[in-house]
Amino acid sequence: TDATNGNFTIDNTAPTVTPLGPADNTFVTGVLNISFATTDALSPSISCDVTVGGEVKKSMTLNQSQSASAEVNTTDGSYAWSVGCADLAGNRGQSSTRTINIDNAPPTIAFTAVPSLVIRGSSVIAVASITDFSGINTVRAHVALNGTNQSMSSSSNGPDYTFSLPIPSSTALGTYTLAVTAEDGVGHVTSAQHAYNLTYNYLIALTLPASVVPGNSV
Repeated sequence: TDATNGNFTIDNTAPTVTPLGPADNTFVTGVLNISFATTDALSPSISCDVTVGGEVKKSMTLNQSQSASAEVNTTDGSYAWSVGCADLAGNRGQSSTRTINIDNAPPTIAFTAVPSLVIRGSSVIAVASITDFSGINTVRAHVALNGTNQSMSSSSNGPDYTFSLPIPSSTALGTYTLAVTAEDGVGHVTSAQHAYNLTYNYLIALTLPASVVPGNSV
């Protein structure tokens, strides 16, 4: 009886998959770049799937021990992502799951209280609601007066920002523009403007003749 000798490998161990980046629960902008490392004791090649938001976005074949990255395009929002890899014996290893927040949109600035007419010698006051998915990093406001930008003081209560600037009585009458600029947590910047008219502060004084007796008709 003829006999054939051969070798075979028993492999019951799944690949190890380690997520590298982005870090858990971070905010990113642009194309999402997911990096990971995988290793297997016996299999010379490993098949890996990158899953974002419950959907396989990238599939690739890697060497026995290798680091890799995958670029993923997705819409703004929060997503869970992970990487799963299988060796030639069918053993499958899974990375831990991380959360990623995608923000490709600038902040939203909505004026909620703005003046159409301001009396010179008083203050111009405006209120705006400023929001963004990744949060607000900085907010600035100014009014162009006498050829220079005058910064407005600001205070906030949640998403509502109040801006104020005293207007000197000597300021020329006319139309002026206040501008608000906001930057979000990932560097997107947006601006909004509002125009108002500056008018006189009238003071009307009545002087009665000396002959007028209080209580009588004039």
